[in-house]
Amino acid sequence: MLDVERDFPGSAWWLGTVISREDPEGLCRIKARIPGKIAETDWAMPVGILAGQRRGAPQVPPLGSRVIVCWLGGDIDNVVVYLPGVFHRGWVPSGHEAAAAGDNFIWQNDLMRVEIDTRAASGGLRITNLVETPGTTPVDSAGTDVVIDVDLISRQVRIATTLGLKIEAVGAVEIEGGSVAINGRRVAPGSGAI
Repeated sequence: MLDVERDFPGSAWWLGTVISREDPEGLCRIKARIPGKIAETDWAMPVGILAGQRRGAPQVPPLGSRVIVCWLGGDIDNVVVYLPGVFHRGWVPSGHEAAAAGDNFIWQNDLMRVEIDTRAASGGLRITNLVETPGTTPVDSAGTDVVIDVDLISRQVRIATTLGLKIEAVGAVEIEGGSVAINGRRVAPGSGAI
């Protein structure tokens, strides 16, 4: 039998494994197993970095992920919370870097990768598709077939895709630049329609 005083002293944090993530209330809660302690927690609320009212980036960890679990005030009858993302060797997405000059933050799942680079020499945003489409030619050396790059150093935005690009607007669509090319053909400023 579980002895709360002995097994859960104070407000200790416990390493658990996600066993359920389909929160019926849609609050990003999970249930976890704490090996040798408890088979299934109540629904645990996420504790997120920079979380607040309508702010932050809540991520519900996949089944089997390691999480840190805690009961507020050390009371097992109180609210249970979790910290997601206890990485094992080999689990950290490649390219993540934390340095004095800034961070290269990476969020990744099975479908996409988002990089937010705050380093002074290479700042920007990059979104890439991780699912290759058979029969298409990748747009970069990593085999990606969809890339959105925002380069804050060169002040350029690049959207590349192998399947098609659709730009829609209820109003007018305007393309402006010192030089505009369509399929390699330069369009002279002020000239008539092509």
